[in-house]
Amino acid sequence: MADIFEWKQKGSVLPAAGWSFVTGNFTGNAIADVAAYHPSDGSLWVGSTTGGDFLFTQWATVDPKTGWTILSGNFVGDAYDDLVAYHPSDGSIWVGTNMGSSFVFSQWATVIPASGWSFQAGDFTGDGRTDLMAYHPSDGSVWVGVNTGSSFVFIQWATVDSASGWTFQVGDFTRNGRVDIVAHYARDGSVWVGRNTGSSFAFGAAAYTTPPAEGWTLIAGNFSEDGATDLGAYLGDTGSSDTSGTFRVGRSTLAGDFFFAGEPWATLSPSSGWILVPGNFTADNRDDLFAYHPSDGSIWIGENRGTPAEGYAWPLSAAPGEVIQFYVSGPLVPVADIVEHTVSGDSVIGDPKTSVPFTPTVQPLATSTPWRDGVGWQPSFSLTIPASWRSGVYSARLRSVITSEEAYVTFVVKPKTLSPSGVAVLANVNTWLAYNSWGGKSKYDGAALNSFLRPILMRPAYPEGHPSPVGLWDPFDHLARAEIFLLSWLQKEGYQPDVCSDIDFHNNGVPAGYHKLIVGTHPEYWTYGMRDQLDAFLGRGGSLLYLGGNGLFETAAYIPGQTGMTFLEGVEDSGGYRAYATFRVKGRHERQVLGVATTRCLAYDDNLGRGFRVKAPDHAVFLGLGVVLNQTFAKAGGGASGHEVDTMRSKYAKSLPCQLWQPNSPSEPPPEIPSSGLPHGIVLLARAYNPPGYEHNVFAETVGADMTFYRHPRGGFVFSTGSIPFGHSLSQDAPDAVLPRLMRNVLNMN
Repeated sequence: MADIFEWKQKGSVLPAAGWSFVTGNFTGNAIADVAAYHPSDGSLWVGSTTGGDFLFTQWATVDPKTGWTILSGNFVGDAYDDLVAYHPSDGSIWVGTNMGSSFVFSQWATVIPASGWSFQAGDFTGDGRTDLMAYHPSDGSVWVGVNTGSSFVFIQWATVDSASGWTFQVGDFTRNGRVDIVAHYARDGSVWVGRNTGSSFAFGAAAYTTPPAEGWTLIAGNFSEDGATDLGAYLGDTGSSDTSGTFRVGRSTLAGDFFFAGEPWATLSPSSGWILVPGNFTADNRDDLFAYHPSDGSIWIGENRGTPAEGYAWPLSAAPGEVIQFYVSGPLVPVADIVEHTVSGDSVIGDPKTSVPFTPTVQPLATSTPWRDGVGWQPSFSLTIPASWRSGVYSARLRSVITSEEAYVTFVVKPKTLSPSGVAVLANVNTWLAYNSWGGKSKYDGAALNSFLRPILMRPAYPEGHPSPVGLWDPFDHLARAEIFLLSWLQKEGYQPDVCSDIDFHNNGVPAGYHKLIVGTHPEYWTYGMRDQLDAFLGRGGSLLYLGGNGLFETAAYIPGQTGMTFLEGVEDSGGYRAYATFRVKGRHERQVLGVATTRCLAYDDNLGRGFRVKAPDHAVFLGLGVVLNQTFAKAGGGASGHEVDTMRSKYAKSLPCQLWQPNSPSEPPPEIPSSGLPHGIVLLARAYNPPGYEHNVFAETVGADMTFYRHPRGGFVFSTGSIPFGHSLSQDAPDAVLPRLMRNVLNMN
């Protein structure tokens, strides 16, 4: 992700080193100014900008020259910000009243002991004048210097423990309308919120713990524009190349803690040494960053381009006449375009259907664990599905007003009436969820409980003018985008498929009247209820077309209300895999129904997809195609066999693929997998092979996907292809090539 802060150099200062800066409204401009202090001569300067470089003029001189702590705030209650200055030699505190082109200082208080204090400025009493917060490490006492208009009267509001080692930031972190404080204890990285009660700071449990503990500089600011003060965190050079120089934003949540997960909002170079100060330099409602580096005296503005465009829909599917609610957030164009996803060439596109106006907001997060508990947003707009819309995969397309970035909120339109073709297609929303790491975690990060009620990091289409990635796969090309290739091919062939989500299938199965169910791409995560529904469908004579890979593999369960799922048998932080959560360990091996079993998993950068070789040229699926034994077909689009593949061979049904079994000790035996015979009468139609010596599993052979067929005892059939990119290859093949004609034969079978 690109930096949210866009950096622009705004000048430099001389001498290069030694300056301290604060921001404020010193000149009456619509944007923030900066005040600068240098201890070499005690000079105080104000730098203003109207979009160009900072123009600095000297406004005052302090005496003695060195040792001052300078803060800004509206201390005298007029239209401009003033300065406050503390000196540890005698504990004196002075206010520099802003006269429009100078600061005139008068003493307002004296603190005892004289030295050792640290201060923050904020309107803690809510009277419109800026007060002072004071902390002393000798006893951990925290005081508020109440602003009387001409003095500060200090009253103790809290005590922190241990006494020393704390730094503080101020802001309305709890949305209580008062200025709270945040205390950061660098020795263990803990962050605590002191809620302003009106006469004290009330500390609860730790709001966050920074990893690593030390090295962070915390900076409070309104970075996300969601109605509360956020907590920025800058990490200098710690020797860790993946975190040094990063600036992250911890968004204040409605639960009173901070959500720091996700990519950095900025990465600075050089990584260490920066002085960062928040301020609104672009006349919007978000704080930017003023940045100064003492190595060369350069000063920069990091313009805050705002939180990303993002959102989610609930429910995930609806039929014509039913309503879907959309929960979106960000500095957005106030119109959402509703698009139906189809395929043009090798690209998934969005065909515009309608537009829905709404009022954009940046919505606050409910908790710091949104991957588990959801984000808790309010509905932004709703859509009643029109009667004229066909069943398919759709999205609300959102656009950022700042960056023109696009986000897609994907949902499924279910059928209102039975399609004449009687073909149902399953949208693998369970797998979409398992791979969704929005909010900091996914099932693959060890999160056992995952919520649907959060944005999903899945792009069904690329922005207009944005080319598809080079090669077959990007990190999400086994999710909705890949499924759309298969769905679009079916639509173009005239089969009028009806789409339903995993949740719909779990609840209702395949309604009467459908005779073919297509399960494609990556249907990895199923509930026991879904397996029961599939068995019932086959039991009444239905046919299954399994056009994916790694399917019906790991068990999952919906939580009450079906707004989330439990993976990994509910064991948190157990890694992305858990052998005991597989259907094959539970005695419901996928090979029993599919005829094939998952055996090999490849990395996302593997583009070595392969075609199939014919093994049963006289079978009915090849009728009229003129194929011969070992003829290769299905090589379009990178090949129909690749990524994660399934095989009918017996030895793979007795093991766990992808090295799922990771024993706790060398002597621990793997879980026992019940035997799984092949379905009666199964035929190997075609087999794919991969380059010799190229394996990603424990078996020393070049395993590719197997294409199989068998007649179910109740009259239907099961056709399996055992490969994730099968649908993509099908959509890219020439209409008269073997694979499309083979699929027409299968779809037209009784």
